[in-house]
Amino acid sequence: MKYLFLYTLLSATFLCAQISSYQYPLGHWYGQLTIAGKQFEILFFVQPVYKPGSNKTIKNRYHLELLNPEDSSAYPLLVTQLTINAKKFEFEIKDLNLKYTGKPNVSKNELDGRFEQNGFTSHLIFGRSRFHLKKPDRPQTPKPPFAYHIREVKIPHIKENFILAGTLTLPADTTAPFPLVVMASGSGPQDRDEEILDHRMFLVLADYLARNGVGSLRFDDRGVGSSGGVFKAASLVGFSEDVESVFEFLKNNPFFAKHKTGILGHSEGAMHAWMVAKRRSDVDFIISLAGPAVSGAQIIEQQQYDIAFLQSEEQALWVRDLFRGLIDIVSKNSDAEMCIKKSEKFIKYYHKKSSKPIKDKNPLRPLLQTLPTFLNSAWGREFLAWSPDDYLPSYKGGVLYIIGDKDLQVNPDLNFNGFLRYIKNYKVGSLGALRYENLNHLLQTCKTCTLEEYAELEETISPVVMSEILVFLKHSI
Repeated sequence: MKYLFLYTLLSATFLCAQISSYQYPLGHWYGQLTIAGKQFEILFFVQPVYKPGSNKTIKNRYHLELLNPEDSSAYPLLVTQLTINAKKFEFEIKDLNLKYTGKPNVSKNELDGRFEQNGFTSHLIFGRSRFHLKKPDRPQTPKPPFAYHIREVKIPHIKENFILAGTLTLPADTTAPFPLVVMASGSGPQDRDEEILDHRMFLVLADYLARNGVGSLRFDDRGVGSSGGVFKAASLVGFSEDVESVFEFLKNNPFFAKHKTGILGHSEGAMHAWMVAKRRSDVDFIISLAGPAVSGAQIIEQQQYDIAFLQSEEQALWVRDLFRGLIDIVSKNSDAEMCIKKSEKFIKYYHKKSSKPIKDKNPLRPLLQTLPTFLNSAWGREFLAWSPDDYLPSYKGGVLYIIGDKDLQVNPDLNFNGFLRYIKNYKVGSLGALRYENLNHLLQTCKTCTLEEYAELEETISPVVMSEILVFLKHSI
């Protein structure tokens, strides 16, 4: 499950330096910002304001455009406040809830200031030359030559009129039956490698499994990469039907008739796996990596609390109660329009009665822009209503459940103990329930174990976790 960023910042590019020949404050300005361990380049352009019908400029009047670092095109965003003089450089973009307040240096070729967005603040320097952002080291990412078979495949959807694109990875020796794993990604638009902050968990897993005699099929989510369909409109059920389409593709291939075939789901992907297994009896095994084993409502409420607790207990309790109130509204109001109105009213009331430090950390505008529609959507409603009681007890195949004890997104205490409630239902000889110390939600060996550390860690997935998956697939199913 990907954590929700309210920042709508721009993707970084890695271009060589350019020097601006414009005099202060005109021309291009470049800044480098680090959010959640990942570097972003922020680029804007300042030009003069001209007198109507004239080529003469208006003194001390300027126009600022935020630019896309990839091609320098302007974003259609209104700068709602702009103050530029010899002592101050300030601009605000309300649509992004973004504000920058800086001060030019003596030579007027650098701005030193403070960046603010949605409660996030950071020191930020803008200069006249572009940054060359260092690409993070990911030593586990596979590099050719590959000692196994790789095939690009096109997969028809079982219900909707679009094609899913994926990669079928098979071991070098295909003469004997081997397990086949369908990989189901977590929340948010994911490509087939489940790339998060330059980590490619599913690519690393596919490589490891193929080198050890196990096949896999991973795919781009609908509307992502080479897959058709529309991501934004899909529900939880719809995403599970995408996974089932990929599973069906393998089951319909006579070449794989004798192969044990199951689903590995990471985070929300594990929910999809359980849902597919509920609809059909030929899912031979399920591997749940950091997967929910309590209701979706409990997952979101606890996730928000755990992440906010890193700031303070006051912030954690405030966020938890905010989400409790919103979840209650969504669960009691089936009319989407009415639900949004009630959610907005509750957010305004709840924010108004909060303390000033809480208000400063949690500006009202972005809360109103994101939360009412985030939960009050087809996906949000089905996610909140999802219950393990509807899926986990009925499954009779092989199960491997792995979670890290430093997971901030799927609480390990709540979910590991939740999973153990169903353990008696599963095939005893092919069962594993493992909780590892010092592993985060991405199953990386962590140090500070914050969300920001995801990008900083070189490890993509713990080798111990991969080894356990292989043992399960080779000897248990």
